[in-house]
Amino acid sequence: MRKSRTLAITCIFAISIFLTACGKQLTPTSTATPLPPSPTTRPPTNTPSPTETPTPEPACNLKDVVDRVRTLIPYDEFVVNYNKIIASTNLVVWYVDPEIDPEAEAIDAYDQTVEAADRAIQLGSDLSEQEPCISETFLGFNPIVVDQNYHGWFSANITTSLLPVPESAQTSDDRINAVYPGLVVSYLREEYPEPLASPPSDACSWHEAREMLDGEFLPLSQGNTTFYFVIDDTGVNLWIQLEEPTDPSLLSVILSVTDCLYPKPDNLILFTVNPDGSVTFSGRLPKEGIDTEEFDLFVPWPWDLLSVTSFLSRLRCG
Repeated sequence: MRKSRTLAITCIFAISIFLTACGKQLTPTSTATPLPPSPTTRPPTNTPSPTETPTPEPACNLKDVVDRVRTLIPYDEFVVNYNKIIASTNLVVWYVDPEIDPEAEAIDAYDQTVEAADRAIQLGSDLSEQEPCISETFLGFNPIVVDQNYHGWFSANITTSLLPVPESAQTSDDRINAVYPGLVVSYLREEYPEPLASPPSDACSWHEAREMLDGEFLPLSQGNTTFYFVIDDTGVNLWIQLEEPTDPSLLSVILSVTDCLYPKPDNLILFTVNPDGSVTFSGRLPKEGIDTEEFDLFVPWPWDLLSVTSFLSRLRCG
């Protein structure tokens, strides 16, 4: 086990003081031919500089909006980040929905997925109502919903201009129909997950592993570094978003910290972002690369081969 390796404007207005001094005419004191009177003189008058209009603070500062959203999430275990992919800036919210019973086979799994999706839409609606800057700052709202065992149930991107949903949308069908024109589903569960075997005695849960990762990385982050965990049909997935600049050695730290994790990840899905959230790298490291730390095994996730090539060159030079 790898345990030793260790990521306004204040405007000063110049107020011109107008000093006007009237010169006095000299009165002759002798009978001599008087001198011509001295011309009236005035000191030069300062030309007032044009008054600058203070630049107003942006009404919806991206990082401030995300900080406010974090205070509004009603769930105990959640992650909030943002990213920009191509021209779409997205608000990502991963959370554990305690109302999902991963073993309640008395109802159809798909029905429970629909309920989870409905709550996700309602969450987006409530957040948008409480924080109107969401629709001005983000094009998409991306809820990622897992149960208490971190099995994924629903993930989608919802166009924020459709949020909040109308007050007239009183049922699940109404709310889904309200966002349907701008709803792109990336995952939904149709069958109940297989029960997990008992973990080894030296294993750690995702909750424990995430606390360790947060302790390592968050003190040095600018608020957009996050870690979350999803078990779905593609396997056990560790999702990571890191802020630039990214030291390639941080990948080894992450793998060391999560080496105790149960179940062990099949995929490490990594995004790196610059200060405005634009994605500079996206790739997936499969299990073989996780086990051996062969980072050359990163593959595009899901679209940008160029970013993978660039990132791997940085790893080799690091």
